This record gives sequence, C-alpha cells and structure tokens, in this order.
Amino acid sequence: MYSNYLVINSRDRLPSTANEDGFFTLHRPLEKIKGLELIHFTMPNTFYNVTVLNNNLTYDNGGGPTTVTVPVGNYQNSELLSRINNLLSGSGISCSFDINTMRVTFSSAGNFQLLFGTGLAQINSLLGFAKANTVSALSVTGDDIMNVGLPTHIYIFCYELGNYYNSVNSNQLASFVVPILANRGEYITYNENGVFPQCVPTHTKTINQLRITLRDHEGKLMETNGSNYTMIFKIIH
Repeated sequence: MYSNYLVINSRDRLPSTANEDGFFTLHRPLEKIKGLELIHFTMPNTFYNVTVLNNNLTYDNGGGPTTVTVPVGNYQNSELLSRINNLLSGSGISCSFDINTMRVTFSSAGNFQLLFGTGLAQINSLLGFAKANTVSALSVTGDDIMNVGLPTHIYIFCYELGNYYNSVNSNQLASFVVPILANRGEYITYNENGVFPQCVPTHTKTINQLRITLRDHEGKLMETNGSNYTMIFKIIH
C-alpha cells in the first residue's frame, strides 16, 4: 500500500458551481484507489449567524400573520435584539434580554402570538424559542438561552464518498468533519494529527470528478460568503 496526495482548492471548481456546493474535475483520474484521508483543511471563518435560512420573525397581534426580516449578517446579542425591536416598531411588540437568565422575552399591551412553528425560515433558535407557535398572551419567554454563536463544525459531504458518519440526526450528511476553532475573520485550520484520522474507504473505485459540499449539523449548505477553502487528501492505494 502506498499513498500520494490530492489538493482541492474551491477556486478551481467548475464556474457554474458555488463554494459550498462545488464540482471539481480531476485532470488525472484517481484509479482504483482504496481510500481518501483528509489531512488538511483551511478557510477564513466568514460564516454568518443570521442567514436566509433563519432571518424571519412571524407574529400575529390580531391582524393576521406578519413577517419581519432581519438582514443577513453577524450579530451579537444586543445588536440582534436592537434590530428586531426596530423592525417591530409600530406593532406594539418588543423584546428584551434578561442578563441573569440569558433568556429573551417578547411583550405587548395586547395579546399576540409568535408563529415560529408555521412561519418560514424563523429566527427562533437564536432567540431560545422552540420551533412552535407560542400561545396567545401578553408576554412570552424563551425556554432556552439566547445563543447567537456561529456554527461549531463544518460537515464536508462528498457525493462520491458518501455519508461516512452515523448520527442521531438523520439530516446530517458528512464524509469528513472539521471543528471550527477560530473567531470570526480568523482562519479555520484542521490538520490530521493521528488522534482522530478521517479516512473514507473507496473500495478500489475510480474517481474522475468530485462534488464537495459544506453543510451544517442539519445538513443544510453553509454559505461561505465568497471565502475559498483548501483541502488536502492523502490518497490510499
């Protein structure tokens, strides 16, 4: 058994594809290889905590469902709540943060509902609310703490390699997993150190093209916002 290496840079993807869902045509096929091992990954941490997948807040204060949309970006607790209060101005509903419990409360002079269950792309999880409509009331507080933290892991799913990780989450797709140990704007770097090798067997498959996606823990594509990545694989023959 011997090995050499494969370098994938997202800049080299087919032009019609995206950083987070890229197609790569290899100039030399990987013929009858036994496996691919991820030994290096790097990219800037340019992920957002508010994206098009979670930036809506839908409520009903007696006039039917109304949706406000938070602009995509990175927010701290106070920034996000301030933006939501601005969007809710005129509705009679406001939100506040309890520094002791770290929970968010919405309140109003009249009864209202938050439609986190039936609304699309709701921001409930960042605010500590379940994905369910709240009961009609003058105030409602989240069951969990407010958590605007960025993703903790990148789930790299390669269609040619398949889903190599078992999980209790049936939506999770991963051939390889990279922890995010970098602050916003810093470089995420993974180097295989022998403690947790990630090698996917290919059973003497020949590979001409790779489709590589970056996903979150729910299996959704992670928007890189224009940042590129580099991966280095050890090819096992």
